[in-house]
Amino acid sequence: MSETAATSAEHQATIALAHAKSQRTFGFLVLGASFGLLAFVAIYTLMTKAFSAELVFTTITTLVGTWVGTLLAFFYSRENFESASRSLQQTIQRLTPDDKLHGVKVVDKMIPRGEMTTFDLKADQDLKTVPLAELEALLVKANVTRLPILNADGSAAAMVHGSLIAQFRSPPEVDTQTAPDPAATLGDLMKRVDFGEKVTRLGFVGRDRSLRDAKAAMNAQPKCKDVFVTATGGAKEPVVGWVTDTSILLALDN
Repeated sequence: MSETAATSAEHQATIALAHAKSQRTFGFLVLGASFGLLAFVAIYTLMTKAFSAELVFTTITTLVGTWVGTLLAFFYSRENFESASRSLQQTIQRLTPDDKLHGVKVVDKMIPRGEMTTFDLKADQDLKTVPLAELEALLVKANVTRLPILNADGSAAAMVHGSLIAQFRSPPEVDTQTAPDPAATLGDLMKRVDFGEKVTRLGFVGRDRSLRDAKAAMNAQPKCKDVFVTATGGAKEPVVGWVTDTSILLALDN
């Protein structure tokens, strides 16, 4: 901590202490004045015999109790609130990333099926025959960077990132490689082991699970950045939502 920061902290502590003292002083003054006023009223009433002693005693006891209760609530409610707030913040700070994600439901952070841009395979279409040009066109048209590929029954077949296609189409790094064909298919891309794994390594989680479960499913698949949400987490079930690694990071920041 710098000297300026230390001085500022000391100044704030001094102000807080002075504020606490002034609160106590004000409380004692109000309490003393209240008792003095009640005592005056009691003595005056008894001397003039306007009311019975029992009635005066009952009235004063009720008023004193009300005053004391009000003062205690006034002076301690703020302190209790600040103490509870500090306790809550300390608890939050002690939470691990997994603890935070455990409290977030998948359905609250997933991209619902109706909002997903997908490439849907026909009933008799082989995943590997899909032209990369069609995937690229859909990515550009929808202005998205990731494209889930779904089977005809609605289950997940693959996940293609636009950056992966761009990397595949980029000029070869070594002379022995052949530049990818502009008419290449997804099967051509998948022939490269490092690319193929990224396309087919998918995570699955049930819709009643938490983001911690989604993160665990993602970590269980090397190079996986996407998790599909299904009814019970089965890979053969229709997709009802989609969770990305970015969604999980955003949840941790909140």
